[in-house]
Amino acid sequence: MNRINVPTLIASGDDDPLVPPENSRILKELIPHAELIFFPGKRHCFFIEEAERFNQKAIDFLKSVQSKNLLT
Repeated sequence: MNRINVPTLIASGDDDPLVPPENSRILKELIPHAELIFFPGKRHCFFIEEAERFNQKAIDFLKSVQSKNLLT
C-alpha cells in the first residue's frame, strides 16, 4: 500500500556510502510519480557540496508541481 501520494523529489549523490544510490532507485519505484536526480561523484552531503545546483533543482521541481496545480 502506497501512502505517499504527493509529488516527490528524490535526490542523492551517486557515490554515497551511507545511503547507497540503489536505495534511491528503490524509493523511486515505490513512490508513484516520484522524480529522481543524482549528483554525479557526490556523497552524502551532495546538497552542501553542490548547494546551488541542488537548490535550483528543488526550486524547479516545486515550480513544476505548482504549475500543474498539484500543490495547494
